[in-house]
Amino acid sequence: MLKGLVSAVDVLQSMTRAKKYFAVAIAIVIGGVFLSTGIPEYRASKRLAAEGISVAGKVLDERTVYRTKGRSRYYLTVEFEAGNKETVTKELQVSREIHSAGAAADSVQIHYLADDPSVIQAGPTVEVEWRNAAFGLFFLGCGAFLVVFIKQPINREELADTTAGHVDALCDTNQQYVSADARQFKQVDLSFYDCSQREFEQQGYVFLEDVEVVPSKPNRNFARTFLRVLVNAERTSIATIFHLKPKWILKVLGGKETRVCGLDTQLTDNSFVCTDNAESCNALNNAIAINASHMPACSTVEMIIEAHDERVQAHTVFRADAHPVLMQGSEDVRRSMDLQQRIKAAFRSEAGLSKEELERLAGVKNNPSVNDLHDDLKQQQDQSRREAA
Repeated sequence: MLKGLVSAVDVLQSMTRAKKYFAVAIAIVIGGVFLSTGIPEYRASKRLAAEGISVAGKVLDERTVYRTKGRSRYYLTVEFEAGNKETVTKELQVSREIHSAGAAADSVQIHYLADDPSVIQAGPTVEVEWRNAAFGLFFLGCGAFLVVFIKQPINREELADTTAGHVDALCDTNQQYVSADARQFKQVDLSFYDCSQREFEQQGYVFLEDVEVVPSKPNRNFARTFLRVLVNAERTSIATIFHLKPKWILKVLGGKETRVCGLDTQLTDNSFVCTDNAESCNALNNAIAINASHMPACSTVEMIIEAHDERVQAHTVFRADAHPVLMQGSEDVRRSMDLQQRIKAAFRSEAGLSKEELERLAGVKNNPSVNDLHDDLKQQQDQSRREAA
């Protein structure tokens, strides 16, 4: 459900024309920088491959720059005598293989241009330098892609259709919970999962399983939803940990990552008490059977647990015949999560998006555009009901 909410927020708040144009400008600037260096490099290396002179060079020094992310970089400082008897000394970035061979032999083959000895490469062959030029073209292509394809809704009809599509995502009753291996989800912040799990375990919770939430209509703008599930010692509260991660194209347009820790308790009357730190969910109303509290995103696991336990006790005061349902294993937990989703989906299918919810999503009140959007969504909803009747 949170994916659909974030998508709706992106439509109404983040994907504005100003942000789109900013993203396009950034792509053009980055592309221009890469092309300004890449094209001269490409031309010089092509000349070097065709006209270059090869000589033996002496290796004066070597060094390696180790990087925590990405490949390490290798350098050789070489000296050679050019055709004009000029002694040239220069540090060159080389491959690991050339670095190792040159450092061991104290010599390396050098290729240079007779009319410009500063154009140099080391190694047995000349490599055509095309990467920076390719990166430049890639970023310029991204800018063109954003201009042509990633369009903010430009009229009432398109905005209503786009928002209605996100509402439909909230009404999914056919999503599945599939056992998952955390090692297959490297795109999410696994350290967040591990850290949060330890915090829950310190409060008496026990790990149950890792699952992937597979919706009936996958949202390609987000990474797959990886869920870590724990239960408390009494087996009445389900703890879930997940990282909602929009893909890069949505990040460029303002989409934000969300790291969520939440608790759910099902009662025997099929009502639910839900407490989490998914603060953005406060924009939407809940079904009567869902007693939800979305705390600030900075809330700790301990704070969430304390608040949830108090809310469960308060909830049962008004439902004397209801008590928490015991979760004996994974099947009970999945059944409970599925029931909660079906309750939320039924409520959203019936209620749609109210004017107040749209105003909270957009961050404005009494806005003509929001009023028009609400009217258009209501008309679409009424038409869908008539066609279904």
